Amino acid sequence: MKAIRNFTITINQNKKSDKAPDRRISAKVGEEWIEIASGWKKQDKNGRDYVSCQMSKSWVDANDNSKTRKGWVIVAEEDLKEAGIELELE
Repeated sequence: MKAIRNFTITINQNKKSDKAPDRRISAKVGEEWIEIASGWKKQDKNGRDYVSCQMSKSWVDANDNSKTRKGWVIVAEEDLKEAGIELELE
């Protein structure tokens, strides 16, 4: 499993329509930066701004000969520990 070291949220400078995402979310996986999500600026009922995110769909890694589909999942660290899974952070 490759660990995400850090991530960035950047403004989408190439927004082509009102429905296009306002933000692009990328993560450093191993040594490579990969776009993992898109985000839209919104406001809650109290007028506070937030970004609503949608994770990217799965993909096939061009460097993986097995052609296994890969994807993203968000799991709380406590849940991983409870399941007996330890992350190997680089």
